[in-house]
Amino acid sequence: MTTRFVEVDDMKVRLRVTHSNDDDYIDSLIQAHTAVIQNWVGRTIVSTTFSETHDVGFRQVAVFLKEYPIISIAGCTSHSTAMVEDTDYYADYNTGVLKKAPVDAISVLDYQKDYWYEGLSEFSITYTAGYATIPIAIQEATIKLVQREYWDIGAGDVKIRRQGTDHIERFPMKDGVPENVFALLHPYRRQFQ
Repeated sequence: MTTRFVEVDDMKVRLRVTHSNDDDYIDSLIQAHTAVIQNWVGRTIVSTTFSETHDVGFRQVAVFLKEYPIISIAGCTSHSTAMVEDTDYYADYNTGVLKKAPVDAISVLDYQKDYWYEGLSEFSITYTAGYATIPIAIQEATIKLVQREYWDIGAGDVKIRRQGTDHIERFPMKDGVPENVFALLHPYRRQFQ
């Protein structure tokens, strides 16, 4: 089954469509705009499990996971040793950043324990990231984009025609999406690569 940020029946309510003649078309719009939003925010929205291996540099104290927010961490290893959360490392679940837990340094050699072991493919992790439920703002952005295209097949135009009227409203664009959609999606957009 293809991922959708909004279900067809919920979309039909917002479109005020009571027949099933356009169900396939509405579903294709939902799927297309789900993909557009997923690409625009640049990170995973739907809960997904990932496995990653990271190279670790000299005196590196943080590892940046590719996906966030983190829902759960199944396990991670550094230098072939299993790491324990809140003992060996701390995870910022909102940003996907893992930091090595500091160690009380008794000698110069112990001081190195504050950093991840350096080397190629030294750190590996399996975790689940995304959202357990699609955030309301993401759903609303999908609805707005689908409404815009369903009511006005105006290929990229910045106007929308309300169903059953000749009234035309203009929507300013910002960063490739309508401004009202930008406001909903921007908090979920990846801020760094």
